[in-house]
Amino acid sequence: MRGKVRWGILSTAKIAQDELLPALKDASNAEVMAIASSNHKVHDIAAKFGIPIIYSTYEELLEDPDVDAVYIPQDNK
Repeated sequence: MRGKVRWGILSTAKIAQDELLPALKDASNAEVMAIASSNHKVHDIAAKFGIPIIYSTYEELLEDPDVDAVYIPQDNK
């Protein structure tokens, strides 16, 4: 069996917090490795969802070789 897909999340958008992060936390085949944002709330969000790595720029996350997939949330306002 293949290992878990290691996710990175670009931003602290509400849709990621309300929908994606809870789903990935419950998934047996996925884990969130990193989140990237310059928003000061990123530390609280990472703690809430057990995300071990916080990047202050998107570029840093995109260069992380341990991230297999990236989610780019966008809130519709």
